[in-house]
Amino acid sequence: MKAVLSYMMVFFAAAFYMLLFDRAAGAIMIVFLAVIPAVSVFLTVFTRKKLEFSVVVDDSRIKKNKKSKIQVYVKKNTVLPVPIVSFSVKLGERFRKPEYDTFRFSMSENKHVSIDIDVFPEVFGTAEILIDKIYITDYLGIFKFKTKTRMISEKIYILPEIKEFEDGTEIFRSIYASLPDNDDDETTAFVYGRASFPGYEYREYMPGDSLKKINWKLSSKKDRFYVRMDESAGMTLPDIILDTTPFKETKNDRYALLMEEMIAEGALSLLMMCVNNGIECTFSYQDGGVLKKTLVSSPRDVEELAFDICMTSFEPSDIVLEAEEFSKSTDVSVVYTLDVSEKLAASAEDFVLKGNSVKIIIPEQLSGSTKAVFSDMWTIGEDLVPVRVL
Repeated sequence: MKAVLSYMMVFFAAAFYMLLFDRAAGAIMIVFLAVIPAVSVFLTVFTRKKLEFSVVVDDSRIKKNKKSKIQVYVKKNTVLPVPIVSFSVKLGERFRKPEYDTFRFSMSENKHVSIDIDVFPEVFGTAEILIDKIYITDYLGIFKFKTKTRMISEKIYILPEIKEFEDGTEIFRSIYASLPDNDDDETTAFVYGRASFPGYEYREYMPGDSLKKINWKLSSKKDRFYVRMDESAGMTLPDIILDTTPFKETKNDRYALLMEEMIAEGALSLLMMCVNNGIECTFSYQDGGVLKKTLVSSPRDVEELAFDICMTSFEPSDIVLEAEEFSKSTDVSVVYTLDVSEKLAASAEDFVLKGNSVKIIIPEQLSGSTKAVFSDMWTIGEDLVPVRVL
């Protein structure tokens, strides 16, 4: 509106000059002031439908707390110059607030423009980069129109940060002590996976056998390679459970995301510590109302699982431990949750009474606001190392 008023004032000043001083010069100024806006508006209206926008990302998976770059690519399908184009970038709560969120440019001879935008992801999960408020303004800044492309978006997956725990942490000793005793002298003391259980038979290594089946301790004693022949029927693996119920006790979306991130990264970090020490685990979580359970035996498995968790949205889920539904392979359960409901606490106590082991882990910020308590509760802070609640 200010631009229109300013232009009208200049136009009337030219008309006043023509009437009082010099008609020829005034007439030239009036024609100029009338033709230039008309040409500008024509170029604006014509070219607004000749623009194509897209978002280019080198890799849709980006690491948390590491600056990344996205590109907004604009192509024009005309030889005519394009006046001023503007758009806004919305990143959401998972990113650090950008220094600039509005960008402007014009296109004369060049057929395309690429605009680099720095982003800094701070919270893991699926994020959406939104390009909207795409307008084209004439050269005089008087008229503004929407382009053919109203809005574009691109999904970015911010990978969780998996921290390294020391092997001697209390939570690791507690999990290891909860596992059944292994009396097989031919296995490594601190390796606790499927090959660590009694009941295996071994034979000499043959070309084509998987190196993962080699029993290294037995092989070193026998001075030749030995591999296991079958799987143990009575194996017991810890089950790490991630409760994907969202945190609803705050109106601060950023704080809620940080709490959800804490338990997700905590669960993955504990999982990584276990597999690094030879303890195979199962990892359970709900995605879209469906319970998913994954066997994890290597760091690569943890990294692949981290990407799956990254794509999982936190939705209300009902974590209940029911002993009759658990086989002997999952009688050691570690539950990461944002709230200990009465139903979860009751099922966990019943699970323990039936001879199983359960540990419930929550963020230390929420330890005083849980709906129920449990006998074996742990808390985690920024370092994600679980600490037993005394």
